Amino acid sequence: EIWMGTSNDGGKTLARDRRVASNVCECCRTALVVDSNDRIYLSYRTVPATGAMNRDIVVARSDDSGQTFKSTIVSHDGWEINACPIAGATMTIDNSDNIHVVWFTQLKDSPQLLMASSTDRGASFSKPVAFDRDQKLAKHAHAVAAGNGQVLVAWDDVNDGSKVKW
Repeated sequence: EIWMGTSNDGGKTLARDRRVASNVCECCRTALVVDSNDRIYLSYRTVPATGAMNRDIVVARSDDSGQTFKSTIVSHDGWEINACPIAGATMTIDNSDNIHVVWFTQLKDSPQLLMASSTDRGASFSKPVAFDRDQKLAKHAHAVAAGNGQVLVAWDDVNDGSKVKW
């Protein structure tokens, strides 16, 4: 579950915590951003309550200062794993209030970093675009909108000469 506390006085006091999302992967990080109209966006990786353990990325939007959220699945990747991926999404909003989400997925034993965007305040997302398909790790991305529609993304990866210790 994801819980939220809010402050309306610059952090001097906090309102009572409240649950805003369920069926959330407990190990995958969440992301929280606010657009120019004070809409709150929250991203997380889902853990279905029943059925196939498809670990899709969700973006939830609040138009009422976090009182309620409406969720949209960013992409149905079809990545089924009955374990924690430990890799949540990153999210950024550009100066036109377009939302850009970047996340790790693993299809057919191939790690991928994907990005999808929304131009309708998170109601729908574009078809995901894959970064370099030769990635070996593709985890822990961070994204920032840099203006003029440009999104900068950095992530962890390895190359053939890297030594990874597990």
